[in-house]
Amino acid sequence: MDDDLDLDALISDHDSVYRDADIRTKLREQLSFGEDSPATAANQVAGAYYNDPSTELAINKGYFIEIYHIISGVPVFFKAFLTDFTDNFITNYNKEQVFGRSDPIQTYQNTERVINVAFDLVSSNINEARANILKANNLISMMYPSYEKSGDANTIKSGPLFKVKMGNLICMPGLTEEDGTSPAVKAGLGCTIGGFKYNPIIEDGFFDPKPGIFYPQTIKIDLELSILHEKPLGFQGTASNQTKTVQINGEDVKKPVFPYGGNPALSLNGGTGDVRADLPNGITQQPGEVRESTRLGFRALARLEARVASERFRVQANKILSPQNRNRGGHILSDPGKAIGDLGFRGYFP
Repeated sequence: MDDDLDLDALISDHDSVYRDADIRTKLREQLSFGEDSPATAANQVAGAYYNDPSTELAINKGYFIEIYHIISGVPVFFKAFLTDFTDNFITNYNKEQVFGRSDPIQTYQNTERVINVAFDLVSSNINEARANILKANNLISMMYPSYEKSGDANTIKSGPLFKVKMGNLICMPGLTEEDGTSPAVKAGLGCTIGGFKYNPIIEDGFFDPKPGIFYPQTIKIDLELSILHEKPLGFQGTASNQTKTVQINGEDVKKPVFPYGGNPALSLNGGTGDVRADLPNGITQQPGEVRESTRLGFRALARLEARVASERFRVQANKILSPQNRNRGGHILSDPGKAIGDLGFRGYFP
């Protein structure tokens, strides 16, 4: 940890308009390039304009990635079409080999944290394709330092520093569920970007409005984030430095707040929790089904497992209808035996 690191001091010099702005308004401005605005669409009939469902997911459910550039005070927003997310913690030791010992003497040096995150910039139309390439340009330009004049020469004033926010997975320690969509300038994780990879997906094609102008329909972005620890970590005696006292059933309970955010879990032992109260992916309770208000038994868990299996089958079946798989489903009618075999062994129609 760098005791002199104070990213907030760097940020405080910037305009506070974004810091105090309504995050939903900002998200709507930055993530709705693929939609036809109802106010300007040629056909004002309800439903006649394109409404991108991924925009609503990003705004209402917080499925977005924000990268805040500390030098310029400019944030860049991307829809979270995640393709990879890995959080690496590397503990480094100075190892000294000593004569006569099988194992080296290991002296602790430091613990590094590196996050690898990859996502797709997907364009539903040429307007969004233009916006995506401009966002990529902004992010690439932010990879370079800030300079200042010193006589006739330029000297480096500051290296590129960022705050990145993606839900409660990339965020400042201690984030609660109520702060899930807080802006990165407040709730982001300080870092440097050690690696950046820009990769247009050639198979998805390009928009080419003019000769010699190409806008990729899909761009794959890979980032390597080297995290800057702004607060002390580790333990004082037996107590962790990264805990927060919360009230659970009238009692003070210490919960760990590093590295991921969220609220503490409530024990179902003797409580009134129901794991089916908020089932994922649109799985809902069937009409007439009795809901237990005590601990779930084996039969209730079996029903839940059957429901999840049914939902997975529905998702796999819907893959046949996706554009990239329509051309692969031709043998469903010509060779139904093979299709059923594929479904049984692979879980999908190739």
